[in-house]
Amino acid sequence: MEENSLGGSKYLLLIVDEASGCMKGFCLRAKSESEDCIKTIKTYIMKVQKQFGKKVKFVRHDGAREFATNSLKDFYKDEGIEQQTTVPMLHHAKLDKCFWAEAAMTAIYVKNRLPSRERHRSHGGEHSKRCVTHLLRSVRDFAPSYFDDVFVHSRAVNGKTDVEAHKEHLRKLLGLMRKYKLYANLKKCIFGASEIPILGCLVGKNGVRPDPEKVRVISEWPTLSDVKELRQFLGLATYLCKYVENYAGKIRPLSQLLKKEAEWKWTAECQQAFDAVKQGLTEAPILAVADQDRPFHVVCDASDFAIG
Repeated sequence: MEENSLGGSKYLLLIVDEASGCMKGFCLRAKSESEDCIKTIKTYIMKVQKQFGKKVKFVRHDGAREFATNSLKDFYKDEGIEQQTTVPMLHHAKLDKCFWAEAAMTAIYVKNRLPSRERHRSHGGEHSKRCVTHLLRSVRDFAPSYFDDVFVHSRAVNGKTDVEAHKEHLRKLLGLMRKYKLYANLKKCIFGASEIPILGCLVGKNGVRPDPEKVRVISEWPTLSDVKELRQFLGLATYLCKYVENYAGKIRPLSQLLKKEAEWKWTAECQQAFDAVKQGLTEAPILAVADQDRPFHVVCDASDFAIG
């Protein structure tokens, strides 16, 4: 690689996002710089982390049988702002500046430009989410959105079949996206499916179940050797804890090892708890919204010892 081609730099560090296929390059003057960058990256990239900030508590699809998911393109891309816009797709939305207004104690202030701290925090994610929710509010009943993902659910109604209703819903959604110039990433879109992935779970006509790939990762997890590995394991397992009955009770021996004064000692009781979590997720039930016309039991999510 020619030195002049990189403006005096001899090395190029490439970082690839496997999900989107995007690749970014950083010019470095010395090999030691690239090694330092890699070490820094490894300090905050773990093998498995807690999956999402939000959980799928329940799915309001009212007996839907056809599903689709759209992923908006360039959602987090930040190229500066012009008046009320933070990302390219918001530039086309042409929302009134009052949409971004914020209230203070004595007045309401309208932003001409987004503050620097907001532009760089999550690349304007919160403002983008607010914009998409506002623009797609007319189809919210059958096409809810979560940041850059839009989920469509349909069922037979008014003499229309599941497929016909689904096509009508998609036309309405795509019509709005065309109107406001919201672009979808075709590689991440799913249409006319009986089940779609949402936030680490699979949602279908029967209800919600854990992603088999995440269950496989947990079931094949090797025996833990230190607190760091334990935190990684519990990070994923706790996200899926709603599928395991008495989860807090089962992981109690593992939770004791996370205490500040606790000495790391992997006992038979810890191994038993470790295996119980694996088995519980392997046999995870399908969760569904309660049918109000049929009898059902209510189980409270409470514990005498798993507090905080």
